[in-house]
Amino acid sequence: MNYDEIGQSLIELYDEIFVNTKRLKKKTYKDDISYYKEKYKELFADIKGICDNGDETRFLAIAEAVPSRVFQYLSDIKSKRKRNLELLDYNLAMVSFFVPLIGEVKSDGAEQLTDCMVDAWNKTFPETKIGKASVESINGGFKSSLCYVTTAVCRSMNKPDDCYELTMLREYRDKYL
Repeated sequence: MNYDEIGQSLIELYDEIFVNTKRLKKKTYKDDISYYKEKYKELFADIKGICDNGDETRFLAIAEAVPSRVFQYLSDIKSKRKRNLELLDYNLAMVSFFVPLIGEVKSDGAEQLTDCMVDAWNKTFPETKIGKASVESINGGFKSSLCYVTTAVCRSMNKPDDCYELTMLREYRDKYL
């Protein structure tokens, strides 16, 4: 695949992840990761080739594909409130599946590529900041706390650990679940 095709394939992967993120569950997370790895194995093989070459210029071109497309999607939403709420969902898809999947590529350059992707996302959406997570850290977070992903998203918004959102969700978890 050429770089434009890789960018387009990354957008297709992200779009599928975005739709499926709404069903993010502890029980299915590892299976979902395996599903994406199998379905997009050709894409991941191409990404491995790019990572093995370590070409930072190519990393940047690939890293900007998804944030650019999401920016287009969001610019079609007129209401600032709705746009910001939708951005939270896009952040969740990026943090919980997309970046961890790219990090699963078996190459020394994969970490550098995921760093580029996170940087490109944060430059495109400076009002929220995401961080990098791995499949293992997310899966491990499910084991220790049901609020792991929520905590990651709130931290990306520079909210403290005792913010209203996290306090409310923890209370729901502890008292009702």
